Amino acid sequence: MDGLEKIAEQIRAQAQQSADETIADARRRAEELRVQTEAEDAEAARQMNEQAQRDAKAECARAQSAAEAEGRRALLAEKQKMIAQAIAEAHRRLTALPDDEYFALLAKLAGENCLPQPGELLLSPKDLARMPAGFPAQVQAAAQQKGGALTVATQTRAIDGGFVLVYGGIEENCSFEALLAAQSEQLQDAVHRALFS
Repeated sequence: MDGLEKIAEQIRAQAQQSADETIADARRRAEELRVQTEAEDAEAARQMNEQAQRDAKAECARAQSAAEAEGRRALLAEKQKMIAQAIAEAHRRLTALPDDEYFALLAKLAGENCLPQPGELLLSPKDLARMPAGFPAQVQAAAQQKGGALTVATQTRAIDGGFVLVYGGIEENCSFEALLAAQSEQLQDAVHRALFS
């Protein structure tokens, strides 16, 4: 059995050697795979980090742009509010003029806005009640300079300052509110220049 044992021992030795080589090869492959995976993971992490940084920069830029736009909108809204307040203050001052200045202004506005034809000028009930005696003559003289004729009517209109011109059945609203609204763009430009230049 000596020979048989030697053959068996040789077979076992070869099998052990083959198993050791297979295990070593498997370990080598596992190590190569681990190194490759670590490198791939590191590259993936680097790419993800770069993408995250790009995304963060883009988000910051969008947020900054949105904040700047919101700031401009808020500034514009505040400027518009201030302009509206200035126009409202102008309306208040016009209606608060002393009677002689107020009606002189109305006569001038009547001359600027009248047509070269006969018409009527209607005031608010408050203005009709406080109208000075010479006002109808002032209005008539202003209208005649443009080839027209205006009489102050006893009818009134619900307006807060200014007047309404009536030609036949057509009315032209020359109340302070209407005149300021018609000139609002120019007034806003003028107030903007005065307040913010």
